[in-house]
Amino acid sequence: MKRRTVIIIVVIMTCPVALWFLARALNWIVFYTPATVSMEPTIRADRKIMGSCFAEAGRGDVVSYRTPDSASIVMKLDDVFLSRIVAVANDKVEIRKGILYVNDKCADDTMNLGYFFAVNTGAIPPGLLALKEKVFPYSDTSSIVNASYNEMKKTGLLLKGKRIMDLQTIPAKQFKPGAGDRTFTEDNFGPVRVPEGFMFLMSDNRSNSVDSRVIGFIPRKNLIAKIFL
Repeated sequence: MKRRTVIIIVVIMTCPVALWFLARALNWIVFYTPATVSMEPTIRADRKIMGSCFAEAGRGDVVSYRTPDSASIVMKLDDVFLSRIVAVANDKVEIRKGILYVNDKCADDTMNLGYFFAVNTGAIPPGLLALKEKVFPYSDTSSIVNASYNEMKKTGLLLKGKRIMDLQTIPAKQFKPGAGDRTFTEDNFGPVRVPEGFMFLMSDNRSNSVDSRVIGFIPRKNLIAKIFL
């Protein structure tokens, strides 16, 4: 084999490897293993996921991002979150009885989302009852199940359970300066308009996450990477 041919083969074999390590070193490609269930059922907490800092991210995309400094300090949140962009600059965001509306159109109807359901403990299958990250004691006779509507259907619990609406209030003034004593909840929220240069992000496990409903609008400059699903 000629020397020139050998050199060409070596270059062809080593270039992709070199580019891969360069991309990792410069954070062009990032990897995460979610530490929480906030993006379930879309992304399981133990699943390895990959993202790119160069991919353009818009409404509907799952992204990694840095929380605003104020939220990280006051609420002691992790620095990097995973959520879905549900609204961008100038979009109108409103949540009515747990359903998200963006620009007055339902944004939840095509998504598989997680919620809290109150279910009689005796009706829960033993296999599901053993999953401590999915089922939580609620009272002497009932439990809270963190699942999607699809999961509730598969286990036969949908007709036996009732979705729980969040009643914890959120000060409206962080979204609307001068809103006074008006308050929102995670399931009855807004309407608010997303400012220029910001995004409104929500995680898919709607009842078990911290996102823009609590920490406010996210500056687009805080976006790290688009996640590939």
